[in-house]
Amino acid sequence: MLSKTYELKLQRLGRAFGGYEHPITDSHLSVFTDAVIILSNFYLPFEQSFIELSINWDPFIRAIKKHIEVNNCSSIEELEKKGKEYEKVNSPVLMIDVKVKDGEESQILLLTEYVHNFIFHLFLIMNLSAPASFSLHDSKLNDSSINLCTDDLETAWIESLKNNWPSIQYVPLKDTWEWYKKLKLNKKQIAETRTERAIFALLHFCSSSSDNPANLIWLAHALESLYDTPANAISKTLRDRIFVFLGQPQNNYRTLKKKINQFYEFRSAFVHGTLDIYCPACSECLDEKIESHLPKFWVTYDFALSLTIATLQQMIIKQWTTLYFSETVSGQ
Repeated sequence: MLSKTYELKLQRLGRAFGGYEHPITDSHLSVFTDAVIILSNFYLPFEQSFIELSINWDPFIRAIKKHIEVNNCSSIEELEKKGKEYEKVNSPVLMIDVKVKDGEESQILLLTEYVHNFIFHLFLIMNLSAPASFSLHDSKLNDSSINLCTDDLETAWIESLKNNWPSIQYVPLKDTWEWYKKLKLNKKQIAETRTERAIFALLHFCSSSSDNPANLIWLAHALESLYDTPANAISKTLRDRIFVFLGQPQNNYRTLKKKINQFYEFRSAFVHGTLDIYCPACSECLDEKIESHLPKFWVTYDFALSLTIATLQQMIIKQWTTLYFSETVSGQ
């Protein structure tokens, strides 16, 4: 019997921006409540055997509830009181117990790689159900660093609420888990299908800095993979297929259509070397123009990311693992 306990130390808890968008906050409570039932025990393939993996979510649920209470305080006095209580439960540790019935001690490093890979998938499952619910920003799995940030997932959801399109929602965790199992990713490290490419691109996006212009490429890669866009007329084809699958917005149709075009203008400018990228130092003190320049990127990221999340969520709701598009013509 090979067994080991892993500690997943979380440095970020709950929402990063603490706004009043109740659908977001409510979804976070729902996903962790469901996680206790759905994502506590796993049986994962491991070489010629299986891994028995169990997660104790209780410390995290207590912490997330306290975090929400603190963010909903209506006075300084209440904030100070609850803030002291919050400090006691902040940065919880998820205990992950792992057993391999026929495992040997010599396989411990390989086992750790399996668990590390599993955490990436756990991150996606949670955040596809309830975007921005489960941040692994500056986290550690024992001595191994994991950095998957959810800040952009939250701002993308806020952007969709402001635009009233596309629809992002809480997708029941059981549905996301059933859909994810159909993908059969397991230990796969190289994407072979369009949906796998989109998922891995989303993980790359979440592991990158929010200010990284290269994120344009990760989002374009995800959307083009999901919507199977051809080499020619990419922008128009993608836009048309997005409206077919996600539905046309009832309001601001022209504005949102323009946003899709603007995203592809940014993407093309970056690829072809004509985008006015900024210095990584990103100092407003040295160049005040950076203050008006950065938001253009952020808004573009948020909108493209909202399209990616909404598409994956609709696929989960329909339990489709791949999208297919066809154009038919008949005559007589």
